[in-house]
Amino acid sequence: MYAIGVNPWVWTSPVDDAALAELVPRIAGFGFDAVELPIEQPGDWDPVRTRDLLAAYGLAAAGVCAVTPPGRDLVAAAPAVVEATVAYLRSCVDSAAVLGAPCVGGPVYASVGRTWRMSPAARAACYADFRRALAPVVHRRERDHRHRRVDLASARPVPGSARPGRPDLSPGAPRLTAGDGPVWPLGLPQCHGSILAKTSFV
Repeated sequence: MYAIGVNPWVWTSPVDDAALAELVPRIAGFGFDAVELPIEQPGDWDPVRTRDLLAAYGLAAAGVCAVTPPGRDLVAAAPAVVEATVAYLRSCVDSAAVLGAPCVGGPVYASVGRTWRMSPAARAACYADFRRALAPVVHRRERDHRHRRVDLASARPVPGSARPGRPDLSPGAPRLTAGDGPVWPLGLPQCHGSILAKTSFV
């Protein structure tokens, strides 16, 4: 039997401590099993308080949802923007660790809705920038939360795939891995339209 969860964005935004105090009892009362927790700004909700609140109502943390408005970009962006986005993602990882959430998800390669045309060379450069920018997030996870592992597979379009966004998870596909223990994935869909291939991580 699969758990069924909900994101508090159904009712409100931003999701903060006050919103969670009101909504978590209702979510439990509706019969949900889990809650996906968005972080619009670090500090919107306290991870320890939220963990204890969910536990009090028998709810699991399904995951942390990274939010990428304009100005949160890891590719084709100024170094200061990339640095700030990396710091934000580290905060998401830390919050997920406190919650015991199994994943951090979100289209974190660039801000939502940002699109541009790319040559094959530019696309390859973006993939390289993406992996490079994620490295400190992965190593932060390894250093501070060693009981889990971050396993990131960087996908590329598969020629002849029935689905244009299908990732290449073959043994030769580039991967970025840190740490030991159970898989701790960051689910990072890398596309809107056909800019980059959608990626699922193991």
